[in-house]
Amino acid sequence: MTADKSNFDKCLDTCQEMNTVFLYLQSNHVESLNIDSILRAEFVLLVSALDFYIHQIVCHGIVQNFFSGVIECEEALIPISIIQQLDRATNQPDKEQILFASLKKRLSKDSFQSSRSIEYALGLIGIQRIWRQLSSRMGDTAENIKNTLDLIVQRRNQIAHEADIETHTGTYRPISQSTVNDCRNFLSSLVTNIDQLL
Repeated sequence: MTADKSNFDKCLDTCQEMNTVFLYLQSNHVESLNIDSILRAEFVLLVSALDFYIHQIVCHGIVQNFFSGVIECEEALIPISIIQQLDRATNQPDKEQILFASLKKRLSKDSFQSSRSIEYALGLIGIQRIWRQLSSRMGDTAENIKNTLDLIVQRRNQIAHEADIETHTGTYRPISQSTVNDCRNFLSSLVTNIDQLL
């Protein structure tokens, strides 16, 4: 297991704590609070954990591939100014940190959540045909895995960008604990299987 997978698992633990708070409030019949908001927050955090994980493995992978000579500057998204900094750095850990920070900044504008964006991101580190590879590992078709992920991201976007409110009724979209659990289980399996490919 990579350190990036360990960080993803920490995020899952935080989500589980949120779920525990939800269950406590639910069992104590706290009607004065809209406790479904806890589920919405947990759902968004789960997808953010996936995004963070993909960013980290891509940055680490590019750094590793660059310094091992597998990829060139152009392929590694490295600007000339960073190449100059790398030339001036005196030791390998400093060089790796400079490159990692540059990549992190460069890729921070990108979201690696959807099936298409994850396929692109993993291609940057040489992982091709990711959905076919995951299909055999996860026991489902590549199309079903991509569709499930994209539906999760669509639901996350409804929460994050639309406040999870139906525009024609002005009411919150329903969300359940089982929906959040399904999301957590799917993303956990997805990340575990990607991590085993590294």
